[in-house]
Amino acid sequence: MITDFFALLDQPRLPWPDQAEVKQAFHEKSKTAHPDARPAGTDAAEADAAFAKLSEGYQVLQDPKRRLGHLLALEGETQPAAGAEIADDIAILFQTVAGATQEAERVLEKFSAASNPLSRSLLQSEVKAARTRMASTLKTLLELQTRAENETKALNNPAARSPDERVRELQRLYTRFAYLTRWIGELNEKQTRLSCC
Repeated sequence: MITDFFALLDQPRLPWPDQAEVKQAFHEKSKTAHPDARPAGTDAAEADAAFAKLSEGYQVLQDPKRRLGHLLALEGETQPAAGAEIADDIAILFQTVAGATQEAERVLEKFSAASNPLSRSLLQSEVKAARTRMASTLKTLLELQTRAENETKALNNPAARSPDERVRELQRLYTRFAYLTRWIGELNEKQTRLSCC
């Protein structure tokens, strides 16, 4: 049986709940659910499990992809399978992201193989080019993520779409966030590594 994290944190089942309210509810419930706050004689294993569930619920409701997947599961719908239809703007980005990642990896390998300061300084133009490409790609991904967040917020109004349209939109946005959050994480990691060169 699925735990309803919206109910656990006293939140309405919305694609984009008010994040400040989610945080406030988590902090309020944590005051009594935290293992350090439990009354004497309480079963430690049960209390720990309850707090872990509360923490998991908070993490799910804070993350757009996980929240949409959870909402779909609660409504008896499935999350899109890997290989499901991908929007054209996301499909186009596969090459862009792969190119930026491969360039960064190539430069990082060269830099780590450089044995002295002179050879490292000769690589600075390549490092700079990789950083620039990485920043440009990240900017595009972050713009798409912001657009996806706005589209998700618009789904809070259930009257705007039929139930079937709403489910299709939730599934589309779930897929979108799945790609965007993974790519943004990967590129941020590469950008951090490049900043050390």
